[in-house]
Amino acid sequence: MTASSYFEYVLTLLGWLVNNGVWQTLTATGLFALPLVAKLIALWLKARGQGG
Repeated sequence: MTASSYFEYVLTLLGWLVNNGVWQTLTATGLFALPLVAKLIALWLKARGQGG
C-alpha cells in the first residue's frame, strides 16, 4: 500500500490507530467472540429442533 500525499499518509495512520483501538476494545470486553457464540447457539437450537 502506498500513499502519494501527506494527506493520504495521515489518513492511513489514523485508520490504523482507530482500527487498533476498536480491536483492543473488542478483545478486552470479549465482544469479538459474540458472533461465534450466537452461531453455536443457533446450530444447537436447530439440532435440538430436528431431534437429532
